[in-house]
Amino acid sequence: MNAAAAGADVMVAPSLRGRGVGEAVVRLLLGHPPAVRGASHVHLGTQGARTFYARFGFRDPAELPPRPFTSTEMQLVRA
Repeated sequence: MNAAAAGADVMVAPSLRGRGVGEAVVRLLLGHPPAVRGASHVHLGTQGARTFYARFGFRDPAELPPRPFTSTEMQLVRA
């Protein structure tokens, strides 16, 4: 289990919020074989839903032990 996976916020229409839709989608994504379920690290970008994602075990990187190597975040943006 050495692979990593990455994702971004789950967006739910305002009219459907509070009905468990977002939770169901996150559980489905985290259980998706083998792309995410087999990953040792799942990186997530969120704009403020930390409390929501913490329910699934996501933690702020500042709370995690330091990496044994130097890392730089990079992005590929395609137009």
